[in-house]
Amino acid sequence: MYQGKLDSRQGTDMTSNRSTIRREALFVLLIVSIFALSACGQSAQAPSHPPAPTPTLTPPHALAWRHVTFPQAFALPGSWATVGMTPSDGNLAFTCIPSPPIEITPVTQQILKSSDQGEHWSQVGDLPTKQGGYCSIIVDATQPQTLLATVSWYNPGASPLDQNALNFASADGGRSWRSIGSGEEYTQVITYGGAIYALRAGSGGVDAPAHLVVSHDTMRSWEDIDAAISTPNQGLRAFWLNPNTGSILVHTTTGSGRGLWQTSDGGAHWSALADPGINPVQIVVQPSNGDVPWHLCVAMQDLAAPISSFNHLTCTSDGGKTWQKRPAMDITLTCNCLKGRPFTSVSAMNLAAFLPDSSVLITVNDRPEQSSADTNLFGLYRLPPGGDQWQPMGRDPDNISCFYQMSGNLIWAVYGSGGNQTDGASYTGEAEGAYIATYP
Repeated sequence: MYQGKLDSRQGTDMTSNRSTIRREALFVLLIVSIFALSACGQSAQAPSHPPAPTPTLTPPHALAWRHVTFPQAFALPGSWATVGMTPSDGNLAFTCIPSPPIEITPVTQQILKSSDQGEHWSQVGDLPTKQGGYCSIIVDATQPQTLLATVSWYNPGASPLDQNALNFASADGGRSWRSIGSGEEYTQVITYGGAIYALRAGSGGVDAPAHLVVSHDTMRSWEDIDAAISTPNQGLRAFWLNPNTGSILVHTTTGSGRGLWQTSDGGAHWSALADPGINPVQIVVQPSNGDVPWHLCVAMQDLAAPISSFNHLTCTSDGGKTWQKRPAMDITLTCNCLKGRPFTSVSAMNLAAFLPDSSVLITVNDRPEQSSADTNLFGLYRLPPGGDQWQPMGRDPDNISCFYQMSGNLIWAVYGSGGNQTDGASYTGEAEGAYIATYP
């Protein structure tokens, strides 16, 4: 799917090992990057800046994570699936699971729903297909009764770029479904003013850019609306929509950098945010609140800088008109990333999310192969609004998680891989690695 897909789906005969393969693929990415990254973040080089002092760490305020439970069928071989959530209701979640396991065809792709933060699940419907394969589900961010599901698979011996896909939509919370075509992969769905906006992965391989599309006929047809800011080599990583004003913010990607754009008229006209002074490789966006301008932070790593000042963080609270540099986290640890090689110094700071009190949450994912006794600095940290001290928040529950702030004080953390790398905007991830916590 969109942005840097690490997809291990090589055929229905390998689906029982998908989760393991995906995790190994992510670890390979971690190795070749030298430093560890969260599944929702990346790194890049940029101009050098004067080093900032490392903030003093204050006593911990650890989050208490609960592992979300799923039906027993998830333990069956080949039953790996995604969980889809919505920021409008943190209690609600959906998942899709094949029965029998997807090595066997034909199958029934069952849609399950939880209304109590994953404590209990019940089947609400089935997809109208008997095709076996990997099933993903996306929940509309503003209208959680609207769902989009995709069943994808590879024919034996097919190229990793030659993926088959069937697309389905539901307008009643998963009870009934209809086909909306084939061959596409969607990563976000948001409704506003009768229009449904979606991020659609590009065709032509894992590096093909994704695009912002809109439907005015309940997903029967789609129209690209990002032509003014996209090129054959530039597409979208993620988008955010203010449900009160309809304003859309997008994070674009090119071969050499990232960009930030916004539109207030559904894509008819676009304007670029002011230059944040760094390449906005990583981004977190605070959920919209009325007609308040966008509040977001961007970060990057400057590998040419001293290891004590690799990371750079800057934020805006006026919709990108002005930017303020914030103290970055620079922790130097050692990672035995290549077995049999010497330990290598690394410095990791990965933007994770905004917390409900507007604190910035980051992950430090170094030395994942070491015991917890050796990794006191491995985990989550927050930077309070206006503060200059990073505060420990405990461990990342699954080491490489994507974090989502929900309505109220709920936070979901899910293992994000492959197409689920959308700057914390997709609200989906691997079901087996889902956790939930209340903040503070």
